[in-house]
Amino acid sequence: TISGAQFISNTALGNINSANGASNICYGGGLETDANTILVNTDFISNTVKCGYDVRGGGLWAGNVAQIQGGAFEGNRTEGTSPSPYGAVYGGGLHADGVLVITDTRFIRNIGVSPSAYDAPQGGALSGLGNTTITGALFQENIAKYGGAAYFRYTSATISNTQFISNSTNSIGGAIGQYAASITVYNSKFIGNSASANGGATFALSHSAIGSSNSKFVNTLFVNNTAGDGAVFFNRDSSSLSTIDFQYTTIAASTLQGSAVALRTGTPSSMSLKDSIVVNYPNALNADVSGRST
Repeated sequence: TISGAQFISNTALGNINSANGASNICYGGGLETDANTILVNTDFISNTVKCGYDVRGGGLWAGNVAQIQGGAFEGNRTEGTSPSPYGAVYGGGLHADGVLVITDTRFIRNIGVSPSAYDAPQGGALSGLGNTTITGALFQENIAKYGGAAYFRYTSATISNTQFISNSTNSIGGAIGQYAASITVYNSKFIGNSASANGGATFALSHSAIGSSNSKFVNTLFVNNTAGDGAVFFNRDSSSLSTIDFQYTTIAASTLQGSAVALRTGTPSSMSLKDSIVVNYPNALNADVSGRST
């Protein structure tokens, strides 16, 4: 257990590869831990992890169960420097390989960068490969190519009473990216998130080879999110059944936008919109699907 600590302006450069003199693997700019970890009111500020193509956790890399209560991740950075088709640049603020529980924590202005399309940064604030629970958090002004605030891969996440504000990506998933991952969001807010391509608030990818991404939003507010397509949600589903469910949700824009929700799939998928409000979108749903919408 670590309580009341601060990790400020640390840098991890990784281990030097004797074959080419380069450092290709580096984890945890502020802290790298393989142990079960509890962090209480602990801050990670302006830490950096920088090396070749396997780069994880600008502030924190957690390889086992991690519980984070309070505290902040602010101004942390993951940076990949060497293109590789096997690369990964994960979690500008935090990357977790195991179970992750976050309560009342702030993630502000964290970023992931890379010169390569191969190892494009995933999760400006956090990326998770294990089951994740987030309660009462704030994600604001985080940046990555996939999932400006958060990116979930091969896992599931439950998010409640959390705000995603002004997170961005120059590609897909302004706030959240899903890769064969399922999320359930309750009583939360997505405000002013943006993606230059698809999914201003959320982007979900499914495929038979990797699994499905299911998404459920309950009593959640989406306001002024923007994207090239799917200002609130974009689902890309090729040959894997996925479900998308909006309940008691408000989707609104202050100026006229394109589609709120975009579905692009060649196989059966289902979407439901129940007791919800959509305002200032000429297309509430832009669907190219062989499934059903209700």
